[in-house]
Order: sequence, then C-alpha cells, then structure tokens
Amino acid sequence: MRGYYCFFHFLVVSVLLHVHGGRSESQTCDPTDLAALLAFSDGLDTKAAGMVGWGPGDAACCSWTGVSCDLGRVVALDLSNRSLSRNSLRGGEAVARLGRLPSLRRLDLSANGLAGAFPAGGFPAIEVVNVSSNGFTGPHPAFPGAPNLTVLDITGNAFSGGINASTGDLPLSFVKKNSTSTGKGLQYNQLSSFPSSLILSNNKLVGPILPAFGRLVKLHVLDLSFNIAILWPSSEASCAGLGL
Repeated sequence: MRGYYCFFHFLVVSVLLHVHGGRSESQTCDPTDLAALLAFSDGLDTKAAGMVGWGPGDAACCSWTGVSCDLGRVVALDLSNRSLSRNSLRGGEAVARLGRLPSLRRLDLSANGLAGAFPAGGFPAIEVVNVSSNGFTGPHPAFPGAPNLTVLDITGNAFSGGINASTGDLPLSFVKKNSTSTGKGLQYNQLSSFPSSLILSNNKLVGPILPAFGRLVKLHVLDLSFNIAILWPSSEASCAGLGL
C-alpha cells in the first residue's frame, strides 16, 4: 500500500506540472486573467518568493513564474513551496481571487503555510488541486461547480467536518484528506461516484462503512489506515476487489 501511495503521488505531481498547449511565454495574457492574478498577488513580496514577472509592471502574465497559458488563458498555476506565508498574503481571501480564472485547470499552492478558510466557490474548470502542507481551516473544499475535478490533495491542513457530500459526488480519481479531519463519518456521504483510488489515511474518521462500498465496481484501492474507528460491514466479502 505504501509503495502504491508513493508511486501515485509521483503521478499526481507529474500530471499537475504537465499542461497541453503552446508555449506560454509567447502568448498574450487575457486582461481578465491578468486582473485576477494581480488581485491574488496584491501585497506579496514577489521578489522574495522568487516570482519573476509578477506585478503591475508586466502585463505579460503568461510568462510569469508558475503560470501556464493556453491561447492566452491561464490554465495552470504552480506556486508550490514559495514561502507565501511570509508575505502579507492572507490564504483563503487571496485564493478566492484565483477562483475567478475561468480556464484554470491545475492549481498547486502546496507547502506555503497559507491559513484561513478555503473559498467555497469559483474554479469552474479546475481538474487538479494541490493545497497540501498549508494551514487552511474550516470546511473541506467542495468545488460544487467543478464537474471535471479529478485530483484533490488537501493533506496536512486543519480542515474540520466530515468528508464533504458534494465532493463525494464528483468524479474524483484520487482524494487525499488532511491529517486533522474530524466529522460524522463515511456513512453520511453519497457514494455514487467514488474514485478508483481513495486514500483517507491519517485522519480522525469514525463510524461504519456502508455496505454500498461493496457495490462500487470502480473502487480498487481504499486506504483508511490510522483513523479513529472504522467498522466494516458484515458483507465485507463483497469488497473482494479492493486493495486494502
């Protein structure tokens, strides 16, 4: 299980950094996207964070550090491990401004020590989200208006509550929850569109698992290790296809 986890995390990072489209440096930045990025970076010491190009003095946002564009629209943003918490950026409020990017498909803000509540809306085109190793609080990100979300990594935050029911409806292929999750337990979630690999280790999940898990033919890997109390249904044999 641990070997699979490491390999899968490598694949997640690889997917996150790969974006289809032409060279971003040669593309004209959409004015709406430029405004959203400038609003996000307001108050940042971009030089200290190694963010070349960021700021009102350069309108070619497709050439900025961490920004990838397709046909002039921002489709990916990789600002991982930029020490953004040392700036005057306030996590949740600033991230909400990135939700205004209508074509953003991949977002990596991992390892920045950002704090605050994660925005409840926006990000209509998002597919891959990595906000691990921050200090976000409040409810788990739900992305109710993002039907194409496939990867969600929120490890190592301080989110509270149960596994969000609206997130359970999304066609996720991988969900990794944070290390301080608490809540009602898996029995309160909608199971119709669970992913093929579900990694929920190192949380504080409690309660029984619905027998419906045995009918999820696409679910092949389920990791619930290091939780508080997980009770399997008596029909556990029906989960023979799972790698536990």
